[in-house]
Amino acid sequence: MRGNQLITGVLTISTVALIASKIYLHTELINLNTSTDQPLVEHLSQHDVIALVDDRLSSLEKRKAQELLSNLEEQFQLAQASTPDNRLIYGELNARITLQEYGDIECPYCRKMHGSIKQVVEHSQGVINWEFKHFPLGSHNPVAA
Repeated sequence: MRGNQLITGVLTISTVALIASKIYLHTELINLNTSTDQPLVEHLSQHDVIALVDDRLSSLEKRKAQELLSNLEEQFQLAQASTPDNRLIYGELNARITLQEYGDIECPYCRKMHGSIKQVVEHSQGVINWEFKHFPLGSHNPVAA
C-alpha cells in the first residue's frame, strides 16, 4: 500500500514538472516569436529532416576520423609515408640497424611486442629502424594463413 502511494507521488511530481516545463517552453516561444518578425518554425518534410540528420551524422563521423588520424600521426611520427618496395618501416630508412619482425596482426603476443619495439626505435636517435613483415599464423585465423 505504501509502495503504491510512493509511486503515485513520484508520478504526480513528474507530471507537474513536465507540465511546468511545457508552460515555460511555450512562454519562451511566444517571447521569441514576438521579438522577431520572421516565422519561428519552418515546416520541413520528413525527407528534409532525414537529409539534415544524415548530413550532421556524416560530418560528425568525418570529424572523429580526422581526430583519430591526427592522433595516429602524432603517435607514429617516425612512420615512413613511402618506402622502396612498399616495405612497412618505422624509423629512419637509412638506419644502421634494422629490426625485422615477422608477426601476425591478430596475435596477442605480437601485439604486446609492438609497444616495446616502437620505444626502442624512438629512443635510438635514428640508429635503429623496424620493419614489419606480416606472417599470419594459422592458429589465429585459419583462413588468413
